[in-house]
Amino acid sequence: MVVPSDHWLSFGGNWKNIWVIILETRKPFIKKKKTKSLKYIIRGMFSNYTYLYKIAQRVFQFFQYFKWRATCNFRKLGNSFEFDLIYSVKTDDIILCTEKEYDPYVYDGARLDGDWDISTKKFCNLNAFIAFTDHFLHNIAWEDTHYYKIILNKIQAGYVLWRCANEKSLRQRFESFDVLYEKIKVNGYTKQTELLCQSYTIKKIDEISVNLDRNGKLLFNNSVHRLAIAKILGIESIPVRVTVCHEKCNNFNGLYFVGKG
Repeated sequence: MVVPSDHWLSFGGNWKNIWVIILETRKPFIKKKKTKSLKYIIRGMFSNYTYLYKIAQRVFQFFQYFKWRATCNFRKLGNSFEFDLIYSVKTDDIILCTEKEYDPYVYDGARLDGDWDISTKKFCNLNAFIAFTDHFLHNIAWEDTHYYKIILNKIQAGYVLWRCANEKSLRQRFESFDVLYEKIKVNGYTKQTELLCQSYTIKKIDEISVNLDRNGKLLFNNSVHRLAIAKILGIESIPVRVTVCHEKCNNFNGLYFVGKG
């Protein structure tokens, strides 16, 4: 979630299963067996050839970017809601999250019918938010949080999560949350588009992601770590992108345009 900012494709291996850990009561959008992904295998093949790996990585990023833009442009046809923008929302307005997490790189701009917006969970009950609150407000070590322990158990069982294959790399990952927290505390919350140097990168979509239910209510979707930090620091408003909007939704009063995606 993830996420740093939450790196959207940084899990390696069976990375989508991380959502079972982070959100526990939410449903991962894809279930796979415990196997290494093609991207992780390719990364290992090129790991000893740094220059070639960087070229391959750049080509892959270009391909993903243009595929994403083509999908966005297609979904804009007949879509009354302008989803391909960055909006500002009040942090305290994000209280619930959808039970299912929708991959922003697949569902960006989708309008879905059905009852997916009915079954929701409270954001404050998510494992990640509880761990962040314990760590930053109550000075509990990461290693003593339930969130850390269940991720570590997964890694010890053979999973590669957040590019972490052992406890040392996992500790470094959690230490990066401390760095992110201090950056946001000192500099405020910054849009991802302002942090990126590259023009053609799919990571432009990597803002905190929300969904809109049939009544226009905000439902958290993606980037749990950044939202948790924003809530803990009492940041009044944050930039978001809307991933999924309910087909019946015509109320967009909680969104305020702040820039293009």
